[in-house]
Amino acid sequence: MSGNTIDGISYGIARRWWGKITIMSEEGKPESRDVELDVVAESLDHGTILIGECKWTGSENGRLLTNGLKKTASLLPFTKGKRIVYKLFTKTRPEEDAGNSLLPEDILQLL
Repeated sequence: MSGNTIDGISYGIARRWWGKITIMSEEGKPESRDVELDVVAESLDHGTILIGECKWTGSENGRLLTNGLKKTASLLPFTKGKRIVYKLFTKTRPEEDAGNSLLPEDILQLL
């Protein structure tokens, strides 16, 4: 039932999510696109959704990754009306990190 508490919010068990989203093409027509999210977890109070990206390389740009998550999350039907928390699960602290990355040692402290 329960996953862990991150930044004071308790989440249920995190899972991967695959699905389709609808975006507008350059021609202004709706177009379906496949999406894969590495980490999705809902808070136990159902008010917050955690969306995360996992990267195991040493040279990621945290701002670009987070912006990509925000763009995708804005198109997901299950995020409407929810607070969204973005987390990067990375091997090393990414460049331009907005304080939203978790390293392996951070995860171990949550257990």
